[in-house]
Amino acid sequence: MKQCRKSGILTDVYVFKGNGYQKEVCKAFYRSGTSIQVIRDYMGYQTDEIVKKNIGLLDEELVKKSMEYYAKMESSLGGNLLMAKYDKMNEANRQESRRKIELAVEEIRRAASQGKALSVSELSQNTGLSRGFFYKNEEVKSVLEEEREKIDQGKLVQIKREVREKSMEKQVEIYQNEIKNRRSDYQKA
Repeated sequence: MKQCRKSGILTDVYVFKGNGYQKEVCKAFYRSGTSIQVIRDYMGYQTDEIVKKNIGLLDEELVKKSMEYYAKMESSLGGNLLMAKYDKMNEANRQESRRKIELAVEEIRRAASQGKALSVSELSQNTGLSRGFFYKNEEVKSVLEEEREKIDQGKLVQIKREVREKSMEKQVEIYQNEIKNRRSDYQKA
C-alpha cells in the first residue's frame, strides 16, 4: 500500500486485494507464453484449474462453447425459440443493470445534497448494492468522484472564507490598536 501511494496508484481509495495481484501476475505470465504448469508451480497452486481460473481461460472456453452451441441451435426451429429467450434474458439483465445504476446515482446525489460523507459502505447499505458495484461500474464511479469533488471544493471555499474572516478580524484589531496609539500620542502632544 505504501509503495502504491508513493507511486501515485492509490489515493486512499480501495483499488485491489492481494488475490487480484495474483490473478494479474498469472495473466502476465500466460500472455508472455509461460505454460500453465510452470505458472502453477511458481505460484504454489495445487491444481491447474486455479491457474486457468485466474487467467480467465475457463471463462473464454465457456463463451466459446456457448457460441458453438447457439450457432448449432440457430439452424433448428428450437434454436430460434432459445435465441428469443436468450434475447429476452439479455434485455431483462440490461434493464436491471440500468435500474441499479439509477438507484446508486440517486443515492449518491441524495447523500451529497444532505451534506453526508460519501462513504461507499454507507451507500452500499442504503441501496442494497455491493460495495464493488460503486467501484467497478464506471458510470456510478464517475458520479461518486464528481460529487466528492464538489464536496471538497465546497470545503475549500468554506476554509478560504474562514481564513478571510480571521484575516479581516486581525486587520481590524491592528487598525484599532493603531488608532489607540495615535490618540494617546495626540493627547500627549
